[in-house]
Amino acid sequence: MVAEKRGIKRKKKVVIKSRFELKEGRDYRPAQAQDDARILEVSEVVGKLGLMLRENLDTIIDIGDVLNKSQPPMEGKIEVRYWKITGLVSPVVVVWGMGKVERIKVEEIRLRQKTRGPFERNKEETAHLLKVLAEQMRFRGQLLKTIGNLKQTVKAFENNGYRGLNSYRRTKVLDEVERMVVENNLAANTKVLE
Repeated sequence: MVAEKRGIKRKKKVVIKSRFELKEGRDYRPAQAQDDARILEVSEVVGKLGLMLRENLDTIIDIGDVLNKSQPPMEGKIEVRYWKITGLVSPVVVVWGMGKVERIKVEEIRLRQKTRGPFERNKEETAHLLKVLAEQMRFRGQLLKTIGNLKQTVKAFENNGYRGLNSYRRTKVLDEVERMVVENNLAANTKVLE
């Protein structure tokens, strides 16, 4: 409106719509908007997995700290340690033995609890902590399995042609074909509008 007051004429935009748009009354690329929504959804899911993994580790660390205080420092004590497994540091549950520690399976955590002698003082509290620790370790295993499956799926897509699609998209042949298609469509659309 300001341009019209100054005496400058605005050029009218001539929008040539595709036949699809004229017939259906739809947006030119509705699938693109849907893909954007899917991308956001996938990002949210991956973010939630990462957040769950972080909260799980924080819970295991907290349980490990309290568990360390609930048992005397002697043979039979169960604690959380952090070992390098397959290149990454991960929490593991161990039991103290004669001059060494032994890693124990999640299913064995509650079975390996000592309840007599010096361990008797906090046995109920320790039993509860071990139960929650076992649940958290199982949940961590499920989370890591889910993340591993997702990584394998993405890697399979990459290995089976996904990169090829991107490199093909950038070729001169495809650009030339696209230019010819656009020219043909413009010619056809101008006939429809006349």
